[in-house]
Amino acid sequence: DAGLMYYMPQSWPSDNNDPIERLKIQYGTSLVYPISAITAHVGTSPDELLGRSTSMKMRGAVAMSGTLGYELDAAQLSDADKQAVKRQVAFYKQRRELVQYGTFYRLESPFESNTVAWMFVSPDQKEALLFT
Repeated sequence: DAGLMYYMPQSWPSDNNDPIERLKIQYGTSLVYPISAITAHVGTSPDELLGRSTSMKMRGAVAMSGTLGYELDAAQLSDADKQAVKRQVAFYKQRRELVQYGTFYRLESPFESNTVAWMFVSPDQKEALLFT
């Protein structure tokens, strides 16, 4: 319901945090809602719903393609994952405006391929960020 945005600027498109599944969820949601309205969180690995293990890098990249958040117990993270979270947050903070308010291009659909690609381009077209 697009009328939801009148009451809150962001919504959670699914309880599923598995990053592979989120590719389809976020791609589909982006057809109706702007990226700034799509909350996307890094969850645990293995995923609580599907049991699939994915890297912190993968989980972060998918979540950065929306409004980045973390939905996990930081005390349970390895030192390497804690450092990865710090890098992800710093990276996202530098590019948040580009992701949330740039032009979003869907380059390769997760519904038609095992490869997914999308890109964010700044209004002045001087900066772009590609996720594959």
